[in-house]
Amino acid sequence: MNNPCSVNNFWEYSLDGINCIEASAGTGKTYTISHLYLRLIIEKGLSIDNILVVTFTNAATDELRSRIRSLIKIAYDMLEGRCEDAVKQKYSELYEYLQSLSTNNSSNYRTQKEIRDILKIALADIDKAHIYTIHSFCSRTLSEFAFESRSLYGSKLVEDETPFMQRVIEDFYYSKIAPLGEEFVALFFQKNENFVRWFMEILRKLPDDPDITIMPVIPFNPKEVKQLVHTLTMQIGAIREKFNREFDAIKNNYFKALAERVLNSRSYNEEDLLTLQQAIEMLSEFSVFQEDISKHIKKFSVSGLVSRLIGAYKKNEKQYTWHEFFTLLDECRKTIVAIKIQIIAAYREFIQYSEKQYSWYRDRWNIISFRDILKDMHKALQQGTDSRLAVRVRERFKAALIDEFQDTDPLQYTIFTTIFRKEGYTLYIIGDPKQAIYSFRGADVFAYIKARQSADTAYTLTKSFRSTPSLTRAINYIFGRVENPFVFDEIMYHPVESKIHESCFSQGALDIWFIRDSDNEKSISIGVARKIIAKNIAHEIQTLAHGSYEIDGKALQYSDIAILVRKHHEAELMQDILRQYGINSVLYSRQSVFTTPEVWELLHVLEAIINPSSTKAIKRALVTSLFGYCGNDIIQMEEQGTLDTVKMRCAAYLDTWKAKGVIVMLQRLLHDDVIVKKENERDTVARRLLQYYDGERVITNILHCAEILADTERQKKLEPVALVEWLKKAIYVGADTEEQQLRLESDANAVKIVTIHASKGLEYPIVFCPYLFDASSLDRIFVFHDSTDNNYKTHVSFRFSKEDVEEMKSLFPDNYYNEMEYIAKREQLAESLRIAYVAMTRAKFKCYVGWGNINSTETSALRYLFHLNRADNIEENFIKGIDLSSEELLEDLQKIEQDSGGVIAVKEISDITLKPFDAVVTVYPEPKGVRVIERSVPQGWQLTSYTSLSYRREDEKSDEIQIPVVSKEEIKEHSVFTFPAGSISGLCIHKIFETIDFIADSTSILHIASDVLKQYNIDTVWADVVTKMVVNVLKVQLQKEKDLVLSKIHDNKRRHEIEFYYPVEQLDSRHLVQLFNEHSLFTMDYASALQQLSFEDISGFMHGYIDMVFEYENAYYIVDWKTNLLGTSLEDYHYTKLRSAIVSHLYFLQYSIYTVALHRYLQLLLGKGYSYDKHFGGVFYIFVRGVDANRGNEYGIFYDKPDVTFVHKFDNLLGALKV
Repeated sequence: MNNPCSVNNFWEYSLDGINCIEASAGTGKTYTISHLYLRLIIEKGLSIDNILVVTFTNAATDELRSRIRSLIKIAYDMLEGRCEDAVKQKYSELYEYLQSLSTNNSSNYRTQKEIRDILKIALADIDKAHIYTIHSFCSRTLSEFAFESRSLYGSKLVEDETPFMQRVIEDFYYSKIAPLGEEFVALFFQKNENFVRWFMEILRKLPDDPDITIMPVIPFNPKEVKQLVHTLTMQIGAIREKFNREFDAIKNNYFKALAERVLNSRSYNEEDLLTLQQAIEMLSEFSVFQEDISKHIKKFSVSGLVSRLIGAYKKNEKQYTWHEFFTLLDECRKTIVAIKIQIIAAYREFIQYSEKQYSWYRDRWNIISFRDILKDMHKALQQGTDSRLAVRVRERFKAALIDEFQDTDPLQYTIFTTIFRKEGYTLYIIGDPKQAIYSFRGADVFAYIKARQSADTAYTLTKSFRSTPSLTRAINYIFGRVENPFVFDEIMYHPVESKIHESCFSQGALDIWFIRDSDNEKSISIGVARKIIAKNIAHEIQTLAHGSYEIDGKALQYSDIAILVRKHHEAELMQDILRQYGINSVLYSRQSVFTTPEVWELLHVLEAIINPSSTKAIKRALVTSLFGYCGNDIIQMEEQGTLDTVKMRCAAYLDTWKAKGVIVMLQRLLHDDVIVKKENERDTVARRLLQYYDGERVITNILHCAEILADTERQKKLEPVALVEWLKKAIYVGADTEEQQLRLESDANAVKIVTIHASKGLEYPIVFCPYLFDASSLDRIFVFHDSTDNNYKTHVSFRFSKEDVEEMKSLFPDNYYNEMEYIAKREQLAESLRIAYVAMTRAKFKCYVGWGNINSTETSALRYLFHLNRADNIEENFIKGIDLSSEELLEDLQKIEQDSGGVIAVKEISDITLKPFDAVVTVYPEPKGVRVIERSVPQGWQLTSYTSLSYRREDEKSDEIQIPVVSKEEIKEHSVFTFPAGSISGLCIHKIFETIDFIADSTSILHIASDVLKQYNIDTVWADVVTKMVVNVLKVQLQKEKDLVLSKIHDNKRRHEIEFYYPVEQLDSRHLVQLFNEHSLFTMDYASALQQLSFEDISGFMHGYIDMVFEYENAYYIVDWKTNLLGTSLEDYHYTKLRSAIVSHLYFLQYSIYTVALHRYLQLLLGKGYSYDKHFGGVFYIFVRGVDANRGNEYGIFYDKPDVTFVHKFDNLLGALKV
């Protein structure tokens, strides 16, 4: 294929065969596509139904449809004579084209009436135009031609494959890894502490290429693994035995080597033997991969010692006889290497296994993901151009225009070329390899290169309609001065010509800022460089916005400025600096709203609402920024008794939530003027937040989260407790769906902070590119391409570190791994250069680039772009890393400035002190001196509880049957059975038991009951009924044989509202059901009730509140108050009836969780003297309405003491506490 050529007019493009248009940034790609579409309609006579347009995003499809409709309408109006001269002038090229078609000498001659008729039909049908994303096109095709594609009917589309892939990973572990024995499992986990996350990373990194090659090519051999592990076990035993038995001889042999200068003294000394001794003591199959241990095994193995010989011994003129112990270490080291190689083979085995196993699950569950859509389409076309599916697609589509083709992958390339590589059909691929920056999503620029090479004709667009002449010349110079500005010969830079007017920034349209440290030769850290540049940007923005600069006749504003960054933490740093100096900014981010601090605080508020009786939950909510209280405020509220008012308010919010949904409840919460701490009388939650500088951002995120919660509530039909648990999981696990990406807080006059990837396709008057100097490093699994024969075959390899040299040499002879790594780094540098190009070409009038002598930037794009032309520099140096002094760097930049003709300016910058903007107070100020621990939470990790497991009860503290509180006129008889039910009544009873002295007389209890009833707005007419209820509970004999009554329990022997957290290693519904099912103690249908539960593997923390724990005769008991209305007579509360409530509400699961909590606590409290049988008294669930002291514990009292064997099994299932 020849190099791309340019044309003067859009009608010069061929409409036959496969064609490629290479469109540099801002050169009118969408314009060209819409005009090609018009030509296909007019010249080819194709209907709207015959043309396929495919682009990258849904937004792009909408824009293309709009542009095509507009163009057809304008063309039709021109032929109708309804266009004004101004329109004809603006669309002069279109007008000239239409006129040329009407001349007799045109090869595409049409009368104006014929053209009008064609356009009229096209306008009528334009809403039916086939303009899709790639996934939408393939999905529709598979569905419409299900027979030809052999697709399953009714497959459910899943946006997130993660749960299904986790299942595949678990299957692989249990079927392939676990059967090899606990020793290999231990070794496997030493190499991969979180293997689930690592395997997920492998799957995400794999490109969608059916011909991919996985390196290294090595089979996984389970038999060999078992033998190696056995050998290792024997070797470790022999090493430990010999070291202990012959220590003196080993010591003397080693010390003699040191004394005779056999070894390099910088590598070995006498103290090393002590550390070796410590390593041998810890040596086992379960520790052999630990860095400190494996390092000593390697260092003291014979081969390790020989590698550090000096003098005559190194020259082989003398020989030294080493003790046999060091030879044993060498043999052990070789076995370790062999096992590590088999672990790598297991990774490769997993890749092959996952494809097959996932396909099996797909068929079983009838699901399909976005990846699957493309794979299914590719599979259906495997028989080639004449396959049944390709023929059916071509029957409909005679031409296809594929936009953003640089972001394609091998699958997509094969799909379109297979369908349209046929005589008589037209395929246009449009893209720009210089803007291929989505490799992390699987995009493959080499697929584009192959497509361009296979095209019949290739074109390039050379007229820029975005940047001014000065800025265009600057970009041309920067990327034109280097022979291969994008590393690869196949990606060329074609200079473009600006077609727009000049601006006030004609001199120095591109500013290169160079950080100048006080010590000219000293490099600075990346962190320091980022802050220096950020502060200089703030200063420059203040200058620009308050100067006399104009953009299109209007004064330059903040909203004309964009700052483009690569990473979210860079964006946050920029916004923080701008905020400090009073500069409005808005953050465009793909970050999930669930990662923001306001959503964490909203979670605390929601937890208080679903647990309104929990004092601790209420306090947590009050100290959030939504309500604004501090610790002293909370103490004062406790003293004044106003916490109960907050509890009642939360209970009311819970009722609103249940009745009208979460969105209504949260809207009322934002306008709350009761709970919120007030600075003035009109304050509400929303008004309070808006007083802060970032208040609008905070409220935007809260409302965004509220919408997601409302959608989830509706779609999944979740009750409040279940919805809060869903939110917890979303926060802990993280999310990456488009729905959860942060929204803009405002369209006001503000600087835009955007990631470079999000900015692609956009343009801004002024652009700052502060951090293009970051250099990427290879991941644990990396992709590279073999360019032999221009095939660009995709390879994936696992990365080997310096510690893995022996494994690398064993698997890759002849230095092949280093060659692979070099190719991968070369591709990585090339993408960094493309990212830099995308960033710089977003600017219309002026662009700023930050640079300097910055640490760890030796392989960065800017070092390559600005300094490759030094006489002694070649490309290889920049891939391996090249170090230049500040003077050398600045010298190169000054030459660029001199040779650019005045369009590039180099400015030295340094750290500056700006005057902070007065009174900038944020909702979430940046903490000072706090170390940030960047450690993500594993998939599946969460905070769980009884309520989240059951998803059956709406509130641990509320009645299951919700009846509103009624006035006394509605009640004919006041009794415990007519006492109001509902959340508030439940809170009231709990409060009374928490407040009273259990040994008090009934008069004292009556006074407290009356006060609490008033606090909860319940008529005091119920005071006598409630008092009688409470006295009955306190006086009933809970256990006759022990004479156990609550009125004997003093204050210092009981604790109320005990909150607990304890770690859960792994829990799933299947094993939970199995445990209850197999345990004979539970004669009721517990396991059957649990069958309705379904939850995935859970790890993290179990959380809950125990109403009361008390001590009696050295035993500890759990009490849970139940205000459930089970009926209207005492017989409804007989212990035989209570069992059904225990089962139906899964209370047995609740008290089993509580039992483990207390069991673990007592283990820690009592230490080795603890005995479950002796110290755990049991569980009382007291249904307070049904207790009658005169009738004994047969009414209203449910008691159980889970069998010790069951408790230990349940504890182990959760991950028993190690004491």
